[in-house]
Amino acid sequence: MKHIAISHLLIGALALTVFGQQTARQSTDKTPSLAKCEPGEGPSKPTPAVKRIGKAKITCDIRSWAGEWQTNYGVMKLHFDDEAFSGNYGPSAHAVSGRFDAKSPCVLRGRWQHTNSQATGRFTFRLTGPRTFTGNWSSGNADPDVAGSPWSGTRPLAQEVVLPKKITLTQLELEQAKHRAKLKAQHQAEYRELLNAQITEIAALRKKYVERGDAQKAADAARMLVELRRLTDFQPPKEKKKRFVEAKPAAVDMMLLKPARLKESTDKEQGRWARVPNELVGASIFATPPTGANGTADFKVTKGGQIYLALNYDYQGNGSGGWTEERWMPEDFMAAGWAQVRGAQMVAWNNRTYSIFTRKAEKGEQFRLRCNKYEPPYLILLDGGQAAKAEED
Repeated sequence: MKHIAISHLLIGALALTVFGQQTARQSTDKTPSLAKCEPGEGPSKPTPAVKRIGKAKITCDIRSWAGEWQTNYGVMKLHFDDEAFSGNYGPSAHAVSGRFDAKSPCVLRGRWQHTNSQATGRFTFRLTGPRTFTGNWSSGNADPDVAGSPWSGTRPLAQEVVLPKKITLTQLELEQAKHRAKLKAQHQAEYRELLNAQITEIAALRKKYVERGDAQKAADAARMLVELRRLTDFQPPKEKKKRFVEAKPAAVDMMLLKPARLKESTDKEQGRWARVPNELVGASIFATPPTGANGTADFKVTKGGQIYLALNYDYQGNGSGGWTEERWMPEDFMAAGWAQVRGAQMVAWNNRTYSIFTRKAEKGEQFRLRCNKYEPPYLILLDGGQAAKAEED
């Protein structure tokens, strides 16, 4: 019996050991393992709903509703804080509020509230396009889709930003000169109109005084008419018609172009100029090299005085490169205070003709002038060739 009891104990212990191992294995196998997450992984974000209208697709989410709308009740602005929204509409900024329903993102429901009264109600909007919605509103708690009135809106187009056109200093000076000339002409026209009105009024008074036999007042009116007509007919004194102004020449600091003595030559091998006005022979002309200044004459006046320009407008190439925007035509020079020397011109051996313009320049003035694609305006100083001689030395 003793041996049997010991055998039973050994069998029981062995059974417990085996059962414990199986239980442990089963416990280990049934323990849920933790999901392994890589950095950056997580639950996927909900994608916006897409509504198809015909062939067009409309993306529906909070961004589709937020912002400004132009509605049949005025401008409406919607602001979202998570799914809750608030805003206003119309000139009186009546309030709107509600919640965005992610289950039906193409529909927006909420309530409206008048600012200056107790009137309130509901509304329902439905997107009908990328920038449009239609809907209805109702009073109180009535269903807008059943007993509502139309309320629709469109997204206002973003205002196009027009960048200012790039303008050079020379163009700006030209525009200012044209504007001054326009204002001056307008002022003169208004002044003349005022004088004519006064003449008409005084003439009527004089006739009235004559009919009454008031000789003194009639004579006074007659004197006033004479003075008014003198003012009307007044013209500024015209300059004497001289081809070239007798004035001290200016001095300049020229960029790129070098001065040389201006003279005629018997052929193109001897020199560039075939014909030069007698008054300009021996002057200093800044024309070397002919096209080395990229078509512009850029200089600063270091001593005030008279300056001249030789301008050529023969065809020198198409408008590529935008040079035509910087070009001054003869009327542009005259609007900026330059005067053309009538009857004076220069002729080069390549058969190009150059018009002569002049003006008085003050010390400190800066010029950047252009008249053609390659050849710049050639500056001329009636200095007896002093600038050319200084360059040679």
